[in-house]
Amino acid sequence: MKNKYKLFLACSVFALTFVIAFFPIISKDGIIAPVNELRVNPFFNINNKPSPQLKGSTYDPIHQFIPWLHLNKESLKHHELPLWNPYQGCGVPHIANIQSGLFYPLNIFVYILNWKWGLLLLYFFKFFLVGLFAYLYLSEIGIDYRASIIASISAMYSGLMNLFQFCHTRAAFCFFLGLWAIELIIKHSDKFRWYFLLMLAFVIAVFAGQPEVLFFMSLVLGMYFLIRLFSEYGFTKRAYLIIGKTGLVISAGILISSIQLLPFIEYLHFSSISLYRNSIISSSFYSFDAIIAALDNFFSKDIINSHTWLEFDFNYVSLPMFIFGVSGIIEFWNNKYVKPVSVLLLITFILPFNVPLIHNIVSTVPLFNIAEKEYLWAFSGFCLIIVGSIYLDKLFKQ
Repeated sequence: MKNKYKLFLACSVFALTFVIAFFPIISKDGIIAPVNELRVNPFFNINNKPSPQLKGSTYDPIHQFIPWLHLNKESLKHHELPLWNPYQGCGVPHIANIQSGLFYPLNIFVYILNWKWGLLLLYFFKFFLVGLFAYLYLSEIGIDYRASIIASISAMYSGLMNLFQFCHTRAAFCFFLGLWAIELIIKHSDKFRWYFLLMLAFVIAVFAGQPEVLFFMSLVLGMYFLIRLFSEYGFTKRAYLIIGKTGLVISAGILISSIQLLPFIEYLHFSSISLYRNSIISSSFYSFDAIIAALDNFFSKDIINSHTWLEFDFNYVSLPMFIFGVSGIIEFWNNKYVKPVSVLLLITFILPFNVPLIHNIVSTVPLFNIAEKEYLWAFSGFCLIIVGSIYLDKLFKQ
């Protein structure tokens, strides 16, 4: 099968999974609402069993993201730029709050359509683009198209996306766009358009309006880029030249997104939450039952009775992909893609536990203590999916 037909097949499958998962909303008068987060698994959930764990997760969409999106929509409808939010407290900056997401490209559907179809298309492209860019990245590293489709679907409906947040999932596809761009840069370092792709991933992630996901995405992509680059070229002049070009492109991306990024940094600098979180330099290691709960989340089943702060399914990747991922690490450890991705999986999984010494070192990284480190598990899940796709690739090619 030719590559263009494989891509068309993959896109069709991604679109079909969304239609199936969201058919109750598509076929009726209802709209996507935060109440969806009160379900153990909103996708293919036959029993529609309510989840006591996720009750608090509706707070942000109800009290922040939906009202902010409404303010964006109404302001633009009246040809006004919402610099200020007069409805919160005694009034607060709006665009300077990066979570307002005014410039997020996919919000255009909400701005120009009614709420039902605006939100549906917003959600469709959030999920679809995760699948598309995951597929393009996996295809670029030589994974069979069937394994790539399965792994991409796992990424589309992984823990971060499964939470159904209005804000936290908006930058997810930028991570896979960044991975794809990095591989193209390493293979075709003389072509500027691939650097532009990486810049685009960064700019959209800024406008997506979730600074914690943006911060950790940048951290993980940066580590992946350096590991892959030096493993491919060593510490040579060409490697440093690529780093220089990439740095210039990212700087250009910062300038493009500065209309929202720079005011937000100033806003954050004087935030009481920022000052409080940044004062927490070290803490003790969490108990063993936290690790058990993390494994429970990977399986996305209540097979382990553990109640800790690790309630949310940030790292859910489904049981089959979990098995494929672990098998891939064991069997293909020396693979040039498995080794760096496995290292990133280990790093992103361990850091949120505040392990002594390790935490004391990484806490010196600017903004690290301010961000909620649990978001790193989204990337540990994505890393496991990538390794799982490599194991699947072997099965399909046998």
